[in-house]
Amino acid sequence: MESTIPSITAAQGGLAGVTYKKILVVDNNPVILRLMTGFLEQEGHEVRTASDGLSALYLLENFIPDVIFTDLVMPNIDGEKLCRIVRDMPSLAGVYLVVLSGIAAEEEINFREFGADACIAKGTEENTRRHVLELLRQTDQRTTALVEDPQPTLGVNEIHTREVTRELLNSKRHLEAIVQHLADGIFELNHDGRIIYANEAAVKLTGIKEEKLLTSEFQALFLPAARRRLGRALAEAHEMPQAIDDDPPLLINQNYVALTILPMANDRDVSLIVIMQDITRRVLDAKALNASETRFRELFDHMLTGVAVYESANGKDFLFVDFNRAAEQLDQTSRAAVLGHNVTEVFPGAEKSGLLEVLRRVWQSGHPEEHPLSFYENDRIVGWRENYVYRLPSGEVVTIYQDITEEKRTATNPAFETGINEAVARLSQMLIAGDSLTDISSVLLEDAMQLTDSASSFAGYLDDEGNFQSLVMTAFLSADNEKRPCLAAVPKPNGLLRWVLDKRECVLTNTPAIDPRYQTPPPGHPPITRFLAAPVMLGQELIGQVALANANRDYTERDLAVAKQLASLYALAIDRQRHDDQMTRPAPPDPLTGPMDRHWLAGCLKQAIRLAHRQSKMVAVFRMDLDNLQEINAVHGHIAGDEVLREVTARLASTIRASDTVGRVAGDQFVIILQGINEPGNAATVAGKLLAVLNDTGTMPASIGISLYPADGKDGEVLLQRADEAMYQAEQQGGGFAFYAAPAIGRDDANTRTTPA
Repeated sequence: MESTIPSITAAQGGLAGVTYKKILVVDNNPVILRLMTGFLEQEGHEVRTASDGLSALYLLENFIPDVIFTDLVMPNIDGEKLCRIVRDMPSLAGVYLVVLSGIAAEEEINFREFGADACIAKGTEENTRRHVLELLRQTDQRTTALVEDPQPTLGVNEIHTREVTRELLNSKRHLEAIVQHLADGIFELNHDGRIIYANEAAVKLTGIKEEKLLTSEFQALFLPAARRRLGRALAEAHEMPQAIDDDPPLLINQNYVALTILPMANDRDVSLIVIMQDITRRVLDAKALNASETRFRELFDHMLTGVAVYESANGKDFLFVDFNRAAEQLDQTSRAAVLGHNVTEVFPGAEKSGLLEVLRRVWQSGHPEEHPLSFYENDRIVGWRENYVYRLPSGEVVTIYQDITEEKRTATNPAFETGINEAVARLSQMLIAGDSLTDISSVLLEDAMQLTDSASSFAGYLDDEGNFQSLVMTAFLSADNEKRPCLAAVPKPNGLLRWVLDKRECVLTNTPAIDPRYQTPPPGHPPITRFLAAPVMLGQELIGQVALANANRDYTERDLAVAKQLASLYALAIDRQRHDDQMTRPAPPDPLTGPMDRHWLAGCLKQAIRLAHRQSKMVAVFRMDLDNLQEINAVHGHIAGDEVLREVTARLASTIRASDTVGRVAGDQFVIILQGINEPGNAATVAGKLLAVLNDTGTMPASIGISLYPADGKDGEVLLQRADEAMYQAEQQGGGFAFYAAPAIGRDDANTRTTPA
């Protein structure tokens, strides 16, 4: 193998016949730098110097030397680390690395282990000069065998060992070995916030090779939205330690991380130590737990039976810790009024009825019990309840109960119970399937009329503007005695309907004509002979009501219970309609091109993902950057640039489907959401059309990054981030479009598949 050191004869600035080389000297001792520079330049060589490994890496971005002389012990990045980084850089493959170290005599240095080609022990000025020049002359004459043969350290016999230095070096290596094998990522930042040290865990967490990670700006590793928050913490950490945990969590290389930032003083200035902990599992578990708790609360609050949860410290007294909506309606009280209160304080008859004793037995034994209750008024039974009491593993006691007064007073009607269950199941299925609020309202009213033998039914809700939207279904009897439903609207309810909205209370009257709350219907409206209604509540917010009228019999409490059950399902339908309206509402207009509001964009993505999941389809997220808008602004002015943006927006909107979404998210960047696609090829086809449309302008090339749901992520934020990474790769390839692709194990090359325009 030929010598890897290129050389030419100096044409100027040196002695005739002297071999010219470009040389980099790295040492934190200014005397050594002056010494080396002086005699090497006298020999006709070009010399650059750096005071540590960090400065050397900056120089090496634009200077490719033939030979590098480096000390071992230096601040920021030491010589051993510098050698390893240089050996991993393809552009520096031919550089000859020489360790010039004062600790060469302290111990046997295996300089080839970290990539050096030779080692010279620092000695006297004359000895150092002699060994350096001799080594440079040898490099010109070296054969393949000589280059590959190990060479002892030059000048070791000319200096004396220093035990203190040896001990310090051994201690440093021992500590580095410990830090390298820590599970958490460890970074050291200089006063400019640039990385001068990163252990193996830090390299793994960031997904960036060490030679690229070192000297890079720490804040640049994170998404733009997190950089201001991180910059503030880094600035404050110079005064006192800072911590950034999971509120909200930082995202880096698809990992959620927490940071602890510590100041570390040295003889020059204050650097920072950053400890990066991978909290991905904790964040995902917290999100799953939150989703689980949300689902539990929805189910808990929409159960048709009352549920009360108690805790007890001694098994004698029981305090309310939870209370669902059905319990609020059954007991005519609010959750806030009972939480934290003793059961006997809220219900004085609990001890006399035997309920308190049942709670005590179940708490003690852990065995569930059933307990019927009777309610007395003026020595007459006025109602019955059925209770099921059991203990949770946490020690809390739960009571599930329902009012069975109607069942006790009249024989249970199996057909009626079956009808209620079928109606609830039918409406629940429509909610899951995402049917429209109008369709759900129509089915709900038909079921309500059938279950209560009513001739008319009514459902209404308050929209975001506070206006009342309603649907009335009236079954008129025709000549052949068949019921024919007729839809109508009641935009401004009055009388009993208005009273329910104002008071948020149920109404049941079989003699409305003599009820002071009643108002005569407008001309042409059929008279009301019987009436019942239930408010529709979402938490503590009134959002509508369900009403029934003109049954062919008197209404009972059981009929009112039907209305309450249907009202709870109607609340879920209204809430979902509100959410869908919010997600599909157009973004606020912009004087230029109508850029997407961040929350609106998140809503569009969430809606598209939900629809795709329901239909087993895909969603494509495009991140597009206009490659030369800045040049247009510079040459022709911002007015011309604005006109180009308007034209681009119009062309993009005319190319995609009406169901898709396009908008500007930054000065020259756009986001496009393709809904309901079947395969990645659909996205590629659209990307090709968009690039072709823009190229028709003759001056507007673009780069497009594409991520796909669910392959590249199931969260809108992740899909946007990965589309952004793919767009960067497309830009690196000179434009066109690129799909995001997760990095393969063991690979550090590009993580996207790129297709040119």
